[in-house]
Amino acid sequence: MKNNENLRVIVYVSELTSDVAIIDKTLKDIITSANRFNEEHKIYGALFYHNQRFLQLIEGEHDKLSLLMDKLYADTRHTNLKVVVDAPIGVRTYEDWTLDLFNLSENQKIDFDHIITIKKMFDAQCKMDGWLFVQTIKDYINLT
Repeated sequence: MKNNENLRVIVYVSELTSDVAIIDKTLKDIITSANRFNEEHKIYGALFYHNQRFLQLIEGEHDKLSLLMDKLYADTRHTNLKVVVDAPIGVRTYEDWTLDLFNLSENQKIDFDHIITIKKMFDAQCKMDGWLFVQTIKDYINLT
């Protein structure tokens, strides 16, 4: 893992706008296009989907993430995109994942208020670490 002062992590939430009946196709399309773009731009991360909501963590160089965020804001498959975290990181934590998908079952959930609380805890306690942030969210989801 290479240390780079230009690296950032962004976590955002948004809501699905397309028909939930075709969510499997929508998610497949998202992953296919994201993997191409992310590999080319060395952007890595994870996408969580549950009950018409997305939570995504992405990390990469600042200018590359800006390009991606412009694409994401323009993407009509989701709306109400809100950035929860935008912070510098010292090293990449997801170099093996151009984008990994976690399609959560009905008995799992993402409580976005809790995500904000987790983010505030990170701000108060430590430097943002993408892997630890996602692991904390995964652990929380598995406990609820």
